[in-house]
Amino acid sequence: MPPPSIKTPTIDGLGLDKPRSVTFGEVVYEPGGSLGPRIQADVQFVILTAGSLVVTVNDVAHKMAPGQVCCLLPGGVEHFAFALERKSAHRWVSLTYPHMSPSAGNLLCHGPFVKTETAPMKSLLDVGLSLGRAGGAWALAAREHVAVAYLLAYADLAQVGIDNPMPEPVAKARQLMIDRLDEPLTLNELAAAASVTASHLVRTFKTAVGQTPMRMLWELRIQRGAELLRDTGLSVAEVAYRVGFSNPYHFSRRFKAQFGVGPKHWRQRRWATSDTTG
Repeated sequence: MPPPSIKTPTIDGLGLDKPRSVTFGEVVYEPGGSLGPRIQADVQFVILTAGSLVVTVNDVAHKMAPGQVCCLLPGGVEHFAFALERKSAHRWVSLTYPHMSPSAGNLLCHGPFVKTETAPMKSLLDVGLSLGRAGGAWALAAREHVAVAYLLAYADLAQVGIDNPMPEPVAKARQLMIDRLDEPLTLNELAAAASVTASHLVRTFKTAVGQTPMRMLWELRIQRGAELLRDTGLSVAEVAYRVGFSNPYHFSRRFKAQFGVGPKHWRQRRWATSDTTG
């Protein structure tokens, strides 16, 4: 759960309805392979996994390297040119919307055209591809939800905080926090991931979200700890270690500061009621 000061994108917030259909796919091109020109009909996310790729959209060329993702919007005239000297491979997620507002397109295209796919986005795509090999209505429904989740993850990557845009250094540092929630993590490592100095990162965090990077890290760890207390039988000490605390006392102290009660009492209260508000 993100801190309250960060707005996580929603389908409603992006002005998008339920997609009419979704597809996941992957393909390998021989050296010199190409695609198009074509007019894009869907919202499509293209992820290069091997080789190289130049995507030209409306006469503007964009180079892509493995691990990068781009968003293609309906109406764009596209051409893909893959590496001449080696095979290339890419994966994609497409969502078909009968109508798409210009504002939704602007939000999805916020920031650079080519971005780095995050580990959670890659996992979502893996799931979507595996569901494509399953039959039944349940698989179709699940695939739709996964595609929408990918779109929202991309929107978050594109710094689409509907009322509060997230600067790129904050987005990059926060993603590293999420990826390494159970590992030791220093301010200098967060700054390196965000490609800024530690002092610059602290200033950017305070301006954008009203707290320091390390404060956000501890809050994310406490939130994850609360989920483990609620949903598992792990001891408080085990939970503390699994969310990156060096000792249970530190975890308990910060937990009480955030929730008003210690982790043991909080768990007892949650297990004894169906209330989900806190």
